[in-house]
Parts: sequence; C-alpha cells; structure tokens
Amino acid sequence: MKTRTSGARISVIEQAEEGQQSSSYNEIFTQALSWGDPSQKENSSSSYFFDDPNAWTDAVETLLNKASSALGSLSSVKSICVSGTSASCLVVDADANKVTRKPRMYNYDVVASRKPDEDPIYSVKAMELLDEYAPAKHTARARSGSLAKLLTWNEEKRFGRSEVLCHQSDYVSMILQSNNRSCGSGPDNKWEVSSDWHNCLKLGYDVQNQKWPDWMKTVLQKATGLDNPLQILPHKVVSPGQAMGTISRDVAQQYGLPEDTIIVGGTTDSNAAFFAAAGAKPVVGTAVTSLGST
Repeated sequence: MKTRTSGARISVIEQAEEGQQSSSYNEIFTQALSWGDPSQKENSSSSYFFDDPNAWTDAVETLLNKASSALGSLSSVKSICVSGTSASCLVVDADANKVTRKPRMYNYDVVASRKPDEDPIYSVKAMELLDEYAPAKHTARARSGSLAKLLTWNEEKRFGRSEVLCHQSDYVSMILQSNNRSCGSGPDNKWEVSSDWHNCLKLGYDVQNQKWPDWMKTVLQKATGLDNPLQILPHKVVSPGQAMGTISRDVAQQYGLPEDTIIVGGTTDSNAAFFAAAGAKPVVGTAVTSLGST
C-alpha cells in the first residue's frame, strides 16, 4: 500500500548528568494501524488515512501506551512536544469542539490537487488575493501553504465566527490538553488553538516581530468580511519549546503521566530534523540539509 509521510514516531528523552550521555526510548508507529494514501481511498481497504485526525490521535495513543509499557512508567515526564508536517492543516469549530473542514496535507496544492469535478474558481480567487497582498517571495505565497488553503476554504464557504485554522501538531497538542476529544482545552471547555513559530511561517506569521502582519489582517478582512478576521487564526503562537498549556487530567491518568505535564510549542518535521542534527549548541562548521521529512 502506498504511503507518503504517514509514520508516527515517539521519543522519550532523559537528560543525563553533566559529562554523561543522555538516554532515550524510541518507537516508530508502523503496524498498529493500517495507513492509506488519501488519493486511493476508493480502492483501499484501510480504515485509517494520514489525512484523518482520528488516525493521528489513535497513533499517539498507541505510542504512549507502548512507551509506558516499555519504560514501566511515564510518571517522570516533564513536558511533551508535538512535531507535524509543514502546512498540514484543518479547520475546527472552537465553540462546538469539532472538525469542520477535513485536513489538507502538506502536499495539497490548492490549484493542482483539486479534483476534476471541483470548481477551480475558489483556488483562483484565493491565489489572486495572495498575489495582491502578500509580499513578494514571502513563504505564505506558496500554493501548498497554510494561508493558500485557508483562503481557498473561505472561498468555498465563508468561515464561521467560531471556526479556526489548526495545524496538524496544533490539533494533537490541543487534544492532549482536552479532557477528551469533545471537551475543550480553554475557558468554558472550548477548544483553544495554540501554534508555534515554525508551523505558522507558511500561514504568514511574522516571527521577527512576533505578530500577525498588517497585510494579513487586510487580506483576511477582505476575504471573510469578519470584523476581527484574525479570530480564524490560532489563538496563541509561541516559540517551539515554550509552554502552551498543561495536559488534561483525564489524559494524564490514562497514560500514567504527571498531571502537571507541560505541553510545549511544537515544530515542523524539517525543523525538528535540524534541531536533532545541529544540537543545542552547534559549533562553527556545522551544516544540516533536510530532504523532505526524512
């Protein structure tokens, strides 16, 4: 069965004493679920596809259980960080705590990936908005980027007032902070979407000034007609590794995790590879090349 970036992996790392090498546990999710290629759904017997958010959370559940079994306990875990594929995103209703627009993955091109029976006018209008407002050579201008997907979704059907764009790692992190998949992570049990600098680059986030740029507010206001168009973007954007929230009590009890386990800002697969290869303090001469998500 053809699979693209369809794996799920877990690493549990223990910091060593000074002068000693740190230890880690690694597990690759390969057999617990059958992962299929979304483009082959009609002819596939797989019950899970890598553009299915339920498959993501089921994979995380499987890996946490395996890690707990292999290590004897996860009671010493201090924090959890989730990495996802860049520009893989979906839309959720933050008030109703549900997915309203199914994921469009990293390789979904709003123009080229549309099916023959789908009207191309939506993606054409979205790209016209990007061409008019996004700065030249900006990463958010990509046809497979998060912002292109957001604008195309909005052209297909205008965003509701409680709908929010959510990246793959944002979604998993949010579920870990929720009592279950229907209860929220924010005030009044509503879903609260938090993201990180790396995932938001292709959405247009200005990392240098740590804010959404003015041109984004302009393009989103024109596209959606909302008084506060930034409400459809992640509610909070943090640095990778910065605390976003605390694990939910139910999730902590389910896996034997401490109830004060911190969920920290995630990253994208290629940036995670860079961190792993370069180390915390790279020396002069260190170089990293990332090919896809390997």
